Amino acid sequence: MAVYYYKQESRKGVKKTGSEWKTFFFYSVLTVVATVAFFVVGIRILTGVARLITGVGDNQVITTKDTTPPPPPRIDNTNPYTKESLLTISGNTEPGSTVRIIVPESSFEREVFVSESGNFTSDVTLQEGINTIQATTIDTAGNESRTSSTKSIILDTEAPKLTVNQPSDGESKRGRKEKDLIVSGETSPDARLTLNGRVIVVNPNGAFSTVFTLSDGENPLDVIATDEAGNQTEVKLKINYSS
Repeated sequence: MAVYYYKQESRKGVKKTGSEWKTFFFYSVLTVVATVAFFVVGIRILTGVARLITGVGDNQVITTKDTTPPPPPRIDNTNPYTKESLLTISGNTEPGSTVRIIVPESSFEREVFVSESGNFTSDVTLQEGINTIQATTIDTAGNESRTSSTKSIILDTEAPKLTVNQPSDGESKRGRKEKDLIVSGETSPDARLTLNGRVIVVNPNGAFSTVFTLSDGENPLDVIATDEAGNQTEVKLKINYSS
């Protein structure tokens, strides 16, 4: 009996032929090219769709509107009393902006430009009595700040009252007992009083009294009352003395 044996070849470890390598390389390159093309074309398609939706072209610039208000201006401190109806104020705020200044009592309103250093100045018109100065900052985008802290200014054009009760102008004094002269009278309670440049104490009710030592001959007495706004009332006297 004859027995036949068949040899089975295994492809494990069998090398690819040249044509197989070419086919493999071709499809690998094709895959890479297709992937790159998909991403490039896909991104352009998506961009085009976005532009159609938003209406933005290649040469258009997207800008964002400034809606943030600037800080309010700061008005420099000034004397709360004045005798001048035209007052110059100053302050600072955002550089290059505009400041709107308002004084409701005198119906005053003005806009002034702010320098590149952030400073501004302006004359404001006041009325007799209390004036409240307030301001806002307007930036280049048109945003307006909240109102600044108000400054209260009192316009006082009335001179303080001043009466010298004694001595009388032109009086003559003689001897040691009359060498020390009493000068007394009344003025406004808030006034600053001087006698020949020397400050005299004024009582809460406006009364005053002081002693002035006379010298031989003519003694000029210059009594001046000055209020907080700078208004003055002056009384001049001459007293003759001989020892």
